[in-house]
Amino acid sequence: EYFNELKQENKLWNLPFVYVFGKSDQTAIVYGANVYPENIKKALEHEEIRHLVSGKFTMFTDLDDNNDQKFCIEVECNGSDCSKELTQKISNRIHQTLIGCNSEYRSSYKGTGKKMYPNISLSPKGNSNIINQRAKHPWSKKPKHQ
Repeated sequence: EYFNELKQENKLWNLPFVYVFGKSDQTAIVYGANVYPENIKKALEHEEIRHLVSGKFTMFTDLDDNNDQKFCIEVECNGSDCSKELTQKISNRIHQTLIGCNSEYRSSYKGTGKKMYPNISLSPKGNSNIINQRAKHPWSKKPKHQ
């Protein structure tokens, strides 16, 4: 009866329908640009920094205090050096790699500028925020402000 009532009141949608939200391939979307885990892995494997990091990271988009989107990447260091200099070096390397290999990022950066720059936070080796007990490492995560 309820079904017929909804149908008569035009409150019933044409069924079936599917609602899909988010991306299943652990891609982060930064100002409309898809950033893939492979892009970040490529940057972390660069000869300039590969000996300084373990290669483990998680990435996500979040909001800053002005509700502007920010691109966040948590990176695990090989040791305990998590200095500002190393953070900046890794941020620059990831940005340069993305500019070179990701046309969506490059295009969005031209229009958005510094807002696209990755916000890097470093963790000493073995940090539980990046490492988990699952067999497959997650490259992305949900932001805190959703």
